Amino acid sequence: MSLYDLLIAPFFFFLIWLWSRSFVAKNFQNNANRASLFRIALLTRLSGSVAFALVYQFYYKGGDTLGYYAWANALKLFFIEDPTKAISFLFDNSKESLTYFLYSPVVQTSSAMPYHYLMKYGSPEVIFVKISGLVNVLGLFSYIGTSLCFALFSFYASWKLYLLFVAKYPHLETELSVPILFIPSVVFWGSGLMKDTLTFGALCFLTSALYEGLIKRKKVIKNTVYIGLFAYLIVLLKGYIILAFIPAGSFWIFNEYKDKIKNPILRLLSIPVLSAFAVGLFFLIIQQIGESLGKFSVDSIQKTALGYQQWHLLASENGSGYSLGNVGDFSTANIIRTIPIAINVTLFRPYLTEVRNVVLFLAAIESLIFLLFSIYLLFKSRVYKLIGIILSNTDIQFCLLFSLTFAFSVGFTSYNFGALVRYKIPCMPFFAIALILIYDQLNAKRNTST
Repeated sequence: MSLYDLLIAPFFFFLIWLWSRSFVAKNFQNNANRASLFRIALLTRLSGSVAFALVYQFYYKGGDTLGYYAWANALKLFFIEDPTKAISFLFDNSKESLTYFLYSPVVQTSSAMPYHYLMKYGSPEVIFVKISGLVNVLGLFSYIGTSLCFALFSFYASWKLYLLFVAKYPHLETELSVPILFIPSVVFWGSGLMKDTLTFGALCFLTSALYEGLIKRKKVIKNTVYIGLFAYLIVLLKGYIILAFIPAGSFWIFNEYKDKIKNPILRLLSIPVLSAFAVGLFFLIIQQIGESLGKFSVDSIQKTALGYQQWHLLASENGSGYSLGNVGDFSTANIIRTIPIAINVTLFRPYLTEVRNVVLFLAAIESLIFLLFSIYLLFKSRVYKLIGIILSNTDIQFCLLFSLTFAFSVGFTSYNFGALVRYKIPCMPFFAIALILIYDQLNAKRNTST
């Protein structure tokens, strides 16, 4: 960061404040509580963005986020030198176009060269650099300004997700605000100039568009376009998120339609049909993704997972690594054995006894809260009630299926708590939403019985 960043930051806060005033006046004229929550959540997310920038600047003293910004500035210099080639580079994913950009004299002498490892051909980092270069224009070519633009995108996406669930559970307006808008790790890791911020925001928008367009059937064409746009963005940057989302989203849609069938016999008969259709849709999409992008075929997924396991285990510092057993063992038996262990790692670790630095300490506190709340619900519900609640609520099913599937995938591949606390943010709000809804259903049943 530079003096320019310090000067530009108040300007961006002022612009966002003006936008928030206009948004609140337009949407929350008769809802003071909602307006107040919007302002607090927005300020929290912007503060998280600034905190993220400061931590990477002064605690880590570098990192990918500064590399992305350096490459975004290099793209600006490349555009000034050769606008035609720069525009071509933005839309051309060929190796030749990337090579021409990397070896341009103005790029070779830029501050981006120490981060050359980010610009491997075919990597999602190259796509993100292009996006960052465009957003950098909106950020007035400042690191803080560009980071705040990403934070605003992430916040508004979270707000859309919040409105989705509050519309279905208006009595939980306050309770749902915590898991969706105020989870500390999501606020911090989902607010900086990183792929995580963009993919998390895209996931929230995708969920909202899926519900509005395909379940409620409102503005179908518009929401279908959004579904395609945000799903494609996630596939380009972090495709494994989509692999976890597709089965959960498919079952969510079909369960919602199943529940609308009035005849109990037809509803019962529809379960295997809709389930088979959902499974078939899942494998069809996986096949199409594999054919079009290659890296999501079964063999490529195994190679990618092995690469993550080996690299993160090797890169573990200060004892931040963990292991689930045999690295590289993708046998069915080993995967089944590690499912509960990997899920536990993602949702409930690091434990306080595994903390080696300040960042992991904060993550451990958050994980402990999730663990204690989950144990409390388990004892409160006595398992059989818990199963009944899950089976009776399609929203809980959706949130649990996505969050647990995703938790397994990142827990199985990360092998490093430092990476895991960042990778796991897409599933944390959904898992927390499921816990809140289960708690609410338990209280409702208890009030009914008394």
